[in-house]
Amino acid sequence: MSIGLLLLMLSAFLRRSLLSVFAALFCVGLVLVPVSAVSAADLVDPATGATVKATPSVATTTVTAGELLHTMKVPVTDGIAPTRVLASVAARAPFAGSLSVVVGGRTVLTTEASATTLDVPVRATDKVNGALEIGFQLSAASAASGARCETADRSLTISTLGIVGDGVPSAPTTVGGFFSDTVTAVSIVVPDSADDALRAAGLSAAASLASRYPSRVAIAVGEKSGTEGLPRLDAATGRIVRFETGEGPVATAISTEAGIPVLTLKGAEDGLAPAGAALGSTYSGLASRATTSGLAQKVIPSSSLEHTLADFGADRLALRNSGSTSSYTTITQSAFGGPVSSIDLHLVGTHSAIPAGITATANIYWNDFLIGSTVLGADTAIDLPLSVPSERLASSNALAVRLSAVHENGGQCIGAESAVPIEFFVDGARSRVTGVRGESTAPGFSRFPQVFGGALPVAFGASANGADALRSAGALVTALQRVDPHQLAISVVGLGDFIGSDRSGLVVGAGSDEAETLRTPLRLASFTAIHSARFDYGVGTQAPYAALEAFTVDRRDILLLGGWSPHGSATESSALQASVADSVGTKGWTSLAGNLEVSGSTSADPVQIDSNEITPQAEVKDDYSSYAVWCLVVLVLLGALIVTGWLVRRRRSRRVAAYVDAQERAATSAGGGAPALGDSSGKQPPAHPSIPE
Repeated sequence: MSIGLLLLMLSAFLRRSLLSVFAALFCVGLVLVPVSAVSAADLVDPATGATVKATPSVATTTVTAGELLHTMKVPVTDGIAPTRVLASVAARAPFAGSLSVVVGGRTVLTTEASATTLDVPVRATDKVNGALEIGFQLSAASAASGARCETADRSLTISTLGIVGDGVPSAPTTVGGFFSDTVTAVSIVVPDSADDALRAAGLSAAASLASRYPSRVAIAVGEKSGTEGLPRLDAATGRIVRFETGEGPVATAISTEAGIPVLTLKGAEDGLAPAGAALGSTYSGLASRATTSGLAQKVIPSSSLEHTLADFGADRLALRNSGSTSSYTTITQSAFGGPVSSIDLHLVGTHSAIPAGITATANIYWNDFLIGSTVLGADTAIDLPLSVPSERLASSNALAVRLSAVHENGGQCIGAESAVPIEFFVDGARSRVTGVRGESTAPGFSRFPQVFGGALPVAFGASANGADALRSAGALVTALQRVDPHQLAISVVGLGDFIGSDRSGLVVGAGSDEAETLRTPLRLASFTAIHSARFDYGVGTQAPYAALEAFTVDRRDILLLGGWSPHGSATESSALQASVADSVGTKGWTSLAGNLEVSGSTSADPVQIDSNEITPQAEVKDDYSSYAVWCLVVLVLLGALIVTGWLVRRRRSRRVAAYVDAQERAATSAGGGAPALGDSSGKQPPAHPSIPE
């Protein structure tokens, strides 16, 4: 039985038994077709049920019952005059209530909270500075007397937006305006058989744009003829970036291919990576022309342990009574320039005075674990020092502040309709987040990307073809960047140089030799079975497979993507490696657990397992066999030394005894008896007689 079929069976078994369900890969195999680019997405018209053309948007937001008017900005492509905004609505749990939609200061739509779609009428004049500002207010039914004051599930998520309008999208005319907020997909293309300098340029561009755009924007890196895996582009919201080698400083030019805007960067190889790193910069607006020269940005990693909440995007946390409202802030270890062993929080702010008859509390959670709580009273100042121990830290962490308020007479929740002005504000600029340098997580995927310290070296092996290897590296770099608030400094280094160094980093396209040298948990060779407390499962070894591994060796943390095939072919596992990387790019880095992800089929989800659950391979046993041999040698040497020492001491004891006997016999022969301490003449015997060896 082939390993592909068996891994398919294993994947199904895990889904049934372990509730480990992963979404199917949906970016593999899509081909960029320059001659037939789509100009709009097909969405269902809620009013008629017919298909309507709309410009897609990656904007999304969550509206909670009882909060003040919640606004979101929806970018609109230049040249489009919007008339309608279509969106889907999803509730965490069903509840009764109503949703009001406000545009331009007027309420344009009111619908039940149970609605699954929205059709929001807008005007062309509602578009201000290239975006629509849409407000949402959700009102839930009042809680019954005595009900628990918990409305965390009373929220709606607005997503899958499409903008219907008149006009034709305008192509960007400047480098600064090329990557607008309306972009939904970017393809980064380098020449075929790209060398390390061009690979570094493509990966630097991917990291820069991943720091610029949210995870809903597709970003892929590929070679000119290797279009498999690149996203399908929309003429209004898609972008292509091309790197070409030339002479002198990097020059930019803007053109179109079948209506899709293309930004070409051409220049000396050593200038391409800094130019790619500048594409997502907040200062890119300074490039106000289509042609520029010398575009570059140098990424300098930060190692600061002192931050404010504002550094994590939370300028302020504003909560208003609605029974229970929450705010969420993501705090990553990589923001501290490396791993930390603990974090100290100091939340500072103000809350409104609490009226008589009302009980209000503020609870603070870290990764859903309660780390602090306070009852709000007459003192309106907020001053909460909190500590997060190492066992509560992850690579990416969620800080949640929840405000709850109830009537003391019966515990009825305070809703917006009660008009009791209970508000809670945390000042992000004054609130401190301080890390303590150290390690908090076990070796595995959770140690990344913070172990890089802001600088990521990438090395390429030969077990994948050039296009697949670059595509895989791009997907992994993008996934890592999206959980790092600071742009990563990307470099491409030789495989031999990386293996011989002491740096942490990423290896793509690794083979059996590299896995053996780096002593990976799963060697890229055959393995026979998986054993754990949950199940035993046998696997075959007659088909190629790919694996993504995270491990620590010689005090360095390494990510390694590689493959194996029974015939020893250098590229039989190439597509499998790309599918594993694409899966990570699609699901996000935080979807990974443990230290190993394995795939034997491009049509099935990779399987996440722990390397300790794999029956030790011969290659791993060989490692420990060598240790055992050396241990045996050491034991034999120790035994020989012990025996030799015993023989030497035994021989010396015999010689000492013989000498003493000889002295006694000599004394007896001379004086006819045993000698006293001194003879009659008063002479003393030698205090330290020489003992012959």
